[in-house]
Amino acid sequence: MRSILSAISGVAVLGCGVARGQPVDGAGVTVHHETVIENYCSATTTPWLNVSPPLQYVMNPSGSQTADDAAALGLRIEKRF
Repeated sequence: MRSILSAISGVAVLGCGVARGQPVDGAGVTVHHETVIENYCSATTTPWLNVSPPLQYVMNPSGSQTADDAAALGLRIEKRF
C-alpha cells in the first residue's frame, strides 16, 4: 500500500500528534503544563530516498509562562541501499 500511495501522490505518511506534560516542581517554583503539537509528513521522492520535514510547536516550554512559545522545523532524510 505504501508504494501505491507514494506513486500516486508522493506522500507516504501524514500525521499529527499532541502531547501535554507537567514538569516536576523540584525548586519550589510554580510550574505550569507544557504542550507540544507536531505535524509530520513523509515523502518518497525516489525509490531509494525518503524525506520527512516535521514541524513542532511548543507552548509554555519547560512549563514557563514567561518564556515565548517555540517552533522547530526539522528535516529527516532516509537513503535506502
